[in-house]
Amino acid sequence: MRVRVSTDGPRRGEACPWGGLPSSVDYTVDERINRQGYAIFEVTESYSVEGEDVDVALRCYVRRIDGEWDLDGIEVLEPGAEPIT
Repeated sequence: MRVRVSTDGPRRGEACPWGGLPSSVDYTVDERINRQGYAIFEVTESYSVEGEDVDVALRCYVRRIDGEWDLDGIEVLEPGAEPIT
């Protein structure tokens, strides 16, 4: 699954953490593990800032609450991180 999120950059008065303004961010799901009541997704976030391509490995934790799915947390994965089991 691939999702694209477009942005106009930070709001007025906010600093941009990337040091530039990405025009869009792509998310590609690399791995998904389902558990009772929650799911874990390993995702690659891809964007370009000032002509430089950036890929960030993320782990997203999603849980089921009152029949709805809620994002519980996001973790940046370092190279060699423990796999989902």
